[in-house]
Amino acid sequence: MNYNIKSVEELNIPVEHKKSAEKFIKECENELKDTLVALMITGSCGTESAVSNFSDIDILIILSRFDFDSLKRIDIIRQQSNVK
Repeated sequence: MNYNIKSVEELNIPVEHKKSAEKFIKECENELKDTLVALMITGSCGTESAVSNFSDIDILIILSRFDFDSLKRIDIIRQQSNVK
């Protein structure tokens, strides 16, 4: 199986999804810099088949360790964005 790694800017997804994903990722990078390993856009945005005003944005977050403080910070960032 081949995987094509792209930046958010390179994804062919609706503009509103791209802006939301960029904001969410930037906030996660700032808030979780000590434990953040990777962020991956999955679902219809990850396969570049998102439908404007219908699809949501799914992001997988990988941390080097789990703690409830990180979970709380992720939830706050999520609530302020269009990412589920």
